[in-house]
Amino acid sequence: MHRRRRFTLIELLVVIAVR
Repeated sequence: MHRRRRFTLIELLVVIAVR
C-alpha cells in the first residue's frame, strides 16, 4: 500500500461516505 494504482477499496469507501 505505497503506490496508488488506479483505485483502492479505501478510496471507494471514502467516496461513498462523502456522498
